[in-house]
Amino acid sequence: MTSVFHVDIQESETELKELMGRQTKARLRDRVRALYLCKTGQVQQLEKQFDHNDAELRQDHCLRQIKAALLAKFNENFPF
Repeated sequence: MTSVFHVDIQESETELKELMGRQTKARLRDRVRALYLCKTGQVQQLEKQFDHNDAELRQDHCLRQIKAALLAKFNENFPF
């Protein structure tokens, strides 16, 4: 089962790429990378690839990082 939500990423692709290059901590770089992948539409390509593979591949580290970064961006925009 797939859940769908929309995140408005205000930074441009160029800004995200530059920001990714300036990060010194891997965790922050991964989060910015996840936003970049979403902004450039590469997340949809990854999801299509995962849909064609078995359940183990769906638990891939990259997909978990993308989801975590999206959740972090959501929490940043909507703090509780």
